[in-house]
Amino acid sequence: MYSLPTSCMILFFIFYRFHQILCASSEKEIGRCDALFQCGDVTAGFPFSGRNRPEVCGHPLLRLHCINNITSLIISNQEFYVLKINKTSNTLTLARPDLLGSFCSSTFTKVTLPTEIFELSPTYKSVNVFYLCDPFLSYPSSSKCPEIGPISLSEKPEYNNTCRESFTVNLPTSFLPEEKELNMTHLESALREGFEVKVNIDENACQECLSSHAFSEDIRRRCSASFSCGDQKDLMYPFWIPGREDCGHPDFKLECNASFAELTISSVKFRILEMNYSSRVIRLSRSDYISNICPLNPVSAPFEENVIPFAPDTEMLTIYYDCRTELTQSVSTYVGEISCHDDVRSYYVTRNLSSPLLSGVRGLINDFKGICRRNVSIPASRPALDKLERTPTPDNLKKALEEGFDLAFNEDCSLCMVSGGACGYTQISSRFVCYCDGWTVPQPNIEPYNPLKKYSYAQVTRMTKSFAEVVGKGGFGTVYRGTLCDGRIVAVKVLKDSKGNGEDFLTEVATISQTSHVNIVTLLGFCSEGSKRAIIYEFLGNGSLDKFISSKTTVDMDWPTLYGIALGVARGLEYLHHGCRTRIVHFDIKPQNILLDDNLCPKLADFGLAKLCERKESILSLLDTRGTIGYIAPELFSRMYGRVSHKSDVYSYGMLVLEMIGARNKERAAQNSASDASSIYFPEWIYKDIEKGDTGRLNMDGIVCKEEEMVRKMTLVGLWCIQSSPIDRPPMNRVVEMMEGSVDALKVPPRPGLQIQVAPLQESSTLSENISVYTEYDP
Repeated sequence: MYSLPTSCMILFFIFYRFHQILCASSEKEIGRCDALFQCGDVTAGFPFSGRNRPEVCGHPLLRLHCINNITSLIISNQEFYVLKINKTSNTLTLARPDLLGSFCSSTFTKVTLPTEIFELSPTYKSVNVFYLCDPFLSYPSSSKCPEIGPISLSEKPEYNNTCRESFTVNLPTSFLPEEKELNMTHLESALREGFEVKVNIDENACQECLSSHAFSEDIRRRCSASFSCGDQKDLMYPFWIPGREDCGHPDFKLECNASFAELTISSVKFRILEMNYSSRVIRLSRSDYISNICPLNPVSAPFEENVIPFAPDTEMLTIYYDCRTELTQSVSTYVGEISCHDDVRSYYVTRNLSSPLLSGVRGLINDFKGICRRNVSIPASRPALDKLERTPTPDNLKKALEEGFDLAFNEDCSLCMVSGGACGYTQISSRFVCYCDGWTVPQPNIEPYNPLKKYSYAQVTRMTKSFAEVVGKGGFGTVYRGTLCDGRIVAVKVLKDSKGNGEDFLTEVATISQTSHVNIVTLLGFCSEGSKRAIIYEFLGNGSLDKFISSKTTVDMDWPTLYGIALGVARGLEYLHHGCRTRIVHFDIKPQNILLDDNLCPKLADFGLAKLCERKESILSLLDTRGTIGYIAPELFSRMYGRVSHKSDVYSYGMLVLEMIGARNKERAAQNSASDASSIYFPEWIYKDIEKGDTGRLNMDGIVCKEEEMVRKMTLVGLWCIQSSPIDRPPMNRVVEMMEGSVDALKVPPRPGLQIQVAPLQESSTLSENISVYTEYDP
């Protein structure tokens, strides 16, 4: 294993060499980087090279190969098939070709992915495959191969002493090996689907290098000039044709025919009906529905609204085909019947399926899903659908489909063009750019972080039914229940007092939107319109943790569940502190900000106080900091306790864990506060009980020995985390190790050297304090 200085030097050399080669190359050769690698269904730009993309156009370890329309990549001398490349999330789906057939006939080769480039996605895990095992022993999750004998799968290296060889495979986290006999068909199917890795490349140096070259001026001139395609003239961003890859979004490549222009979205062709930059109109229609309301085998095409959103008057028309039941009479003006074949019926619905106007026919629409062979959702204009509702005829349905739908204009592109620039898209950082006179300006927006979508305030109002249902309130706003047009239930947090820097809000949302972890709430969209700002994220039906552990709750959680929640929160914080390219410090860890899904899996939420900072020493501004009294680390009150850092989250986590196990019983805290004016948050009696081995006073009635071990471990970890000095607290990656390890390896931490006088804790107590500037450090 490399030491840290050595590995850092190697990584520096790789990027330094790459940067030097790129900037030293000829302008002509760099210009060839406009071309994309294409092989079968795979298309790739930076950081990849291969085929018509010279090596200078990509990272040395990411050269793609194409044989028989199959894309492959050599990693650590092992070939991997590249099944998919997601440019917006910088992820690859890989599969080992030697493991795609019969598993017993595979080549059992050890392969290690370079961690400086590849990071296994959180939805996948590494599993050990043990073979050449002792045939006289039995192994869980095992099977026998004809020539090598028994093999066994395990996530832990527990059979190293009885099996001579092993290697690892990457499988979905949902893959659970059978306890006894391994289902080889199940395993082989998972291996064929491949696994996902994130590619970690710092493209900033490359972007600066490219921006400094004169050929960026050539791109500006090229993208400033419009082009024609079919019957459409004066086309520009987001559309493009071969030779103009830098001038349009990858999803909007056009195919030019003699009389029309088309683009393909999710295998469905759309025809451009009108593109007028002066009147700011973009109108499309589905090609297969022009002059035909019953095309052969139609499918839905999810539209990427994060690139260019739907216009306000665009709505989804849904058609249900080949239904086995006939409606005896008209049930609603929003539901109509069409005739595609003599022996079957088909129906259409003229409103978004989530619309409250459909409440009266909700049961019928749900029945359609069972009695109809397929359904297709198609964007259409509201005026055309209104006419269809008033006069439900096949001709009006045909007109509604042929007239198409409008898209809203890209505001970033408008500002760019007004300033004299040209709109474009850079493959290097997968984002919209404005090519100015002599340089390239990446736009600070959310577009590249697909599938995060920007919503208008009017859309937020509609999805929440005018903010009808409140599901939570906090110091930074109110959370409402909402419904997207595709029927998904979401939580919509509308921020209050949004008078700050709008660009800072977008930057923080953009950074957090790049997080991807099972214990971090998933952001789905945002709204930033003047002083109105909102965040849209996944809806979690079980709500927040506080309702399960507060003194008012009537719901009791068992100890394994509480332990699993505590471990999940630790893993989420570890990811924020150590797994992101830019460290995210949450600064508001408390039960109200831990949401639970249907399986009681915890997810960190509410990043209203979160701050972004580099891993190494940097200045971290904490102006107008707020948080909940009792969870705030002492260094946030006074610099005498130390400097503010990610260790402040560690303190809050410790307080959370100790409250979860009942050590922070509010009645007991009040008694101690009344009897001892200098009592700290967690009085001396916890240490005395731990030292005596007395667990009876920690609310642990009726637990078994294994559960008592869990609680003791949680208590010791919590006490380590609430040490007064940040230096004495373990970092979150160490906390996870402590939680997952043996309780016997944990020592009782020292008593805090400093005592803090506090009043009894209140459920809603908050702190608002003006703090100047603190230093973020990484001890």
